[in-house]
Amino acid sequence: MVATKGQAERYLRDLPADETSPPFLIVCDVGFCFDLYADFSGTGRHYAQFPDREGFRIYLPELRDPAKRERLRRIWEEPHGLNPAHQRVAVTREIAALLARLVRALEGPKDKPRHAPQLVATFLMRCIFCMFAQSVGLLPGKDAFTELLKACRDNPASFVALVGDLWRWMNEGGFSPGLRATVRRFNGGLFAPGAHGGVEPLPVDRDMLDLLILAASRDWADVKPAIFGTLLENALDTRQLSCPK
Repeated sequence: MVATKGQAERYLRDLPADETSPPFLIVCDVGFCFDLYADFSGTGRHYAQFPDREGFRIYLPELRDPAKRERLRRIWEEPHGLNPAHQRVAVTREIAALLARLVRALEGPKDKPRHAPQLVATFLMRCIFCMFAQSVGLLPGKDAFTELLKACRDNPASFVALVGDLWRWMNEGGFSPGLRATVRRFNGGLFAPGAHGGVEPLPVDRDMLDLLILAASRDWADVKPAIFGTLLENALDTRQLSCPK
């Protein structure tokens, strides 16, 4: 199969100079499996196992799986829609829109403001970090923060106590009763009280909790930490976003 992949790559070198290479190569062992490789650069020089080294091979019996058939359909009909870079952009935009709605709710109308923008920004950044930490395995349990938010939904008044307790333990390291697990210590002062305010979260109602739950349920592993600042700025500047009602 490796030799066959190399043969296909040699065919690509014979393409006209003004024609880009296809985003996918499919290598087939007839009656046994398909191996999937992708290169979205258009150069044809960097074909890598798709979606990763664990899942790039599809055995024939696996074609009974609708998800595997859907992947092959998209490779043929909308290959560039599988580009991880495009997926990251889509996820980031969706999350920014959700957070912008949350900011509007927390700040309230201009004539009846609820919370100062600085407090909202600190609250939002702490939530963003928790969502990312959950997705990349820095918190115990794959859905630890999301499940904590869901546990507060029927009693939103419990949010400040439960999430505040988590944040205190994230600042110090130790056993969090809210998660029923030991959490790591996150240094840097994000969860420490200071000039930006205390460690207690802002109170939320059920609608705000629903927005947090929706944002937390997205795969934050697709959001690069380097853009957290931009994400926060976009969410706070709600006039720049067209947010669904």
